[in-house]
Amino acid sequence: MALAEGLSLTSEPETGDDLDLAMGEVVAGVRSLPVAEAALRIARYQNWLLAAEAETYARNKAEGGSDRDNENLAGQGRPTTKSESKKRAKRGAAVDANPDLASDLATGELGAEQVDAIADAAAKTDGEAAKSTELIEEVKNSAPEDAKKIAKRWADEHNNPDDGGDAADQRRARQRRMREASRFDTKDGCAAILLKGDDESIDEIWSDLSAMSKKLWKKDGGRDLARNRHPRSRKQRLFDAAHQALTRAGGGTSGGSMTVGHVHMWVELGDFLAGRGQATFADGSIVPKAVLDRYMCTGTIAATVFDKNGEVLHHGREHRYATPAQIRGLIARDKGCVRCRADVSECEAHHLIPWSAPAEGETNIEQLALVCMDCHHFIHDTNQTLYRNAKGLWCLRPATADETPPRGRPQHEHHAPSRRVDHGVRHE
Repeated sequence: MALAEGLSLTSEPETGDDLDLAMGEVVAGVRSLPVAEAALRIARYQNWLLAAEAETYARNKAEGGSDRDNENLAGQGRPTTKSESKKRAKRGAAVDANPDLASDLATGELGAEQVDAIADAAAKTDGEAAKSTELIEEVKNSAPEDAKKIAKRWADEHNNPDDGGDAADQRRARQRRMREASRFDTKDGCAAILLKGDDESIDEIWSDLSAMSKKLWKKDGGRDLARNRHPRSRKQRLFDAAHQALTRAGGGTSGGSMTVGHVHMWVELGDFLAGRGQATFADGSIVPKAVLDRYMCTGTIAATVFDKNGEVLHHGREHRYATPAQIRGLIARDKGCVRCRADVSECEAHHLIPWSAPAEGETNIEQLALVCMDCHHFIHDTNQTLYRNAKGLWCLRPATADETPPRGRPQHEHHAPSRRVDHGVRHE
């Protein structure tokens, strides 16, 4: 798509002055539009310009330019950070490997954040990620905020399996060298502490804080109190949990002891017993050998065993609430909220068919799904049924009469499992 054609110019300008003049007319035209239409036009034109920029940097590479040259080009004509310049240069390198990415960016099929996630993975895989139709389609069909996780998992899976463990160890060693804690003031006048380090340590810290935050949520009223009446938000509870953990303040609030979180890893039993294969985290990234050795030495290990159909722990109608072992099975299977992909630390077990509905939902693993608290409330408050379609994707539909519990207490209090994801297990 030629930029001139997109801007409705009659011919390709030959000088920069003509281009500036044409762009000035476009900007003036956009300003005269109603706000909603102006916003759509601006988004469209931004996509075109970002695509044109990436194509320009790709052309520079094809003509012998380096990534550093493109970083310098990205910094011209405007104040910009080094990280922003590197990001734009990586985008150009990805388009150099796969020109179709520029077209997807120009048409809006891929957003800039999604292209950047693919570009990051491409930089780690000698450009292969930029050419992967499988990865690109998965990113297209996912929320932009999930793009980084998807691309990171793809890069980890497609690195040379013979050196994947070494690569993970090298990554962790680099992150450990760069670990730091710093204090600074935010733009809104607050004070802040930044913790930066290796993925595994940050995951452990975040898991512990999430577990402590849930205790505070229950103390504040939990499900017995409407969400809009809770005295603090989840982010505020996380801050209070961090303050308690670091200062040991408010011992009475947390029961006098720190709540212990957990870390989830996956490894094939046969490979593990034979001393081969690699453990992975929920996002598909490889567990560094040093980290796995430490978990095996110091952690409390809880294994989840699947049958040939991938199902675990059938309990029928004898148990209403999901057991801790079943919840671990859900975590192993679903790896996060099945609707919005929220982290397992924010999730709880949900009956696909309510326990107290006429259809009598069962607490079998295939009749449960992992959902975050917000999605759980939404499903019950709107009286919908969560199910898997023929392609294995989780979807919602209106609940039938047999799937609707008797009226009484609010539905999410009446039949949703009240037992939240168990954080009493340290490592799994």
